[in-house]
Amino acid sequence: MTDFPEEYSLFNMEYAWSNGYKSIFDHPWHVLELPSESGLDLDVAASLGKYAPLTSGYIWEGEYDGSIDDAISICMPNGLLIKGLSLHQKEYNGHFYNDNNELIIIDGRTAGCAEGLLIREDALNEFLNTNDYVLFWTTLANKLYKTASSRNEYVQSDWSGLYYYENGEIKGAMRCVGVYPHDVR
Repeated sequence: MTDFPEEYSLFNMEYAWSNGYKSIFDHPWHVLELPSESGLDLDVAASLGKYAPLTSGYIWEGEYDGSIDDAISICMPNGLLIKGLSLHQKEYNGHFYNDNNELIIIDGRTAGCAEGLLIREDALNEFLNTNDYVLFWTTLANKLYKTASSRNEYVQSDWSGLYYYENGEIKGAMRCVGVYPHDVR
């Protein structure tokens, strides 16, 4: 799975009926397939289901026409969240409100408190339950550490994990998928 997509072809706060918006947000689903290097003996590619990244990175760089001075970079919800929770922005980039003008989603960077989107738990639960969706995260990590035998000998371990949101809790685990020597010279 890849990182969330970054969009350069929209204007911030573009109307949902515009062609640019529709081309990006109206087709959010991707097929998740078992990789061929999985080691399993399969005659056909195994589809594990469909997924939709719930966020997109929006970037609008400074323009030669002077319309903005600095670049704008925000994390924004995808079309499923925008439509499902009836969200819209008002005067601040990265702040998304529902039809009752309640703040539902905020880009944590705009508030200086987190990376990515922050969403009200009650709204998230309503969205997931109404649509019978499962929220999950895939994780990759590696750790580089010195061995006790030498100053210049290092070992690297690679980790992979899957976490999911269920009944207000985040569940899941990571596992080590490989350990090998690492030369830092």
